Parts: sequence; structure tokens; C-alpha cells
Amino acid sequence: MTNETPLLAEKIVEMIGISVGDMANVQRVILENVNWTVLAREYWAVGGLHGSGKANLLATVAGILPAIAGEYRLFGNKFGSPSDLERSAARQRLGIVFEGGRLIHDLTIAENIAMPVRYHQNLGIEDVSDQVQALLTLIGLDKLAASYPGSMGRNWQQRAGLARALALKPELLLLDNPMDGLDTRDSWCRLDLIG
Repeated sequence: MTNETPLLAEKIVEMIGISVGDMANVQRVILENVNWTVLAREYWAVGGLHGSGKANLLATVAGILPAIAGEYRLFGNKFGSPSDLERSAARQRLGIVFEGGRLIHDLTIAENIAMPVRYHQNLGIEDVSDQVQALLTLIGLDKLAASYPGSMGRNWQQRAGLARALALKPELLLLDNPMDGLDTRDSWCRLDLIG
């Protein structure tokens, strides 16, 4: 027996009495009285039937959809609106993969992956090319870097969305239905290589 006190894990997400709205109608309550705490190094899976509010909950965690009621903290910081979170340094510690990737169709796959780093760090495409190439290789999209999302299947778009979410090396990664549209050959990922 030791006298060492275990280190308390950092609270990454803390929701107290949260009411979650609908993306189509933010005043329509989809989930209410949500109390949820996610600690550092925890892995969570949120399950439910189609249309039960899983994507809306993730959008609220990401600061895209404001909570209708309750208290929300991300990395210990209290946020009242998506614009508060967007302006915060906490936003850069968070990555989200939307169902289907939700890529910008006028940008190539490489440009889509580079976008968060370029935006948040005010860098040119040449400044992030090595990082983008490493992510393309990791996700198995290196041969499709110059392709546009509309020219590829949903499964490849989903992978590109994952690479884009990983570009800022987030401490919190939200995955909305990450296996949707992927067949067995496409559903692998080497997240152990991300450092």
C-alpha cells in the first residue's frame, strides 16, 4: 500500500442539465437534462436509434449547436454559445468527423485536410504539405490527394474527414457514425500512429 494520491483526470467535457436542440430547428428539444462528464483518456460510444439525437449531442459538444438550457464546459472553460467556443483556444483542441466527411467540394482532398491547420495557424499550403502528406498516407488516401470529394465514394470522403479532424492533433475527437458507408476493407485505421 502506498501513500500516493492518484492524479485526478482532467474534465474534458462537462454537461450539467443540458437540453440539446435539433440542427433543423434549434428551439426543438431533442434531448433534455443531459448530465455527462468525459475525463481525459476516456473513450465513449454514444448509441441510439436513427434520429435519436446522437449527432445533435455531438454538435453541441463541438460548439456548433448551442445548448437550449444547462451548463456546458469544455476543457474546464464555460461556454454559452458556439461563437464563444469558436473564438476560444479550446476549439483547436477538438476535432470532429461528421457523418459522410462533410468535405468542401471545391477543394481537393489535400486542401480539405490542410484547411484547419491553415485557418487556425495562418499558414500557406506549402507550409503544411508534409503534415498533410503524412495524414494522407496514414488514412490510405495518398493517391487521391488531388481528387475532389465529388469524384470519390462516401467511404473515401469519410476517411478524408477523419484526416482533416486529426490535422490539429486534437485532444478530443468526436466521430459521428464513423463506420457508416465503410466496408470491411475500408474500416481500418491506424490511430496508434498518431502522436
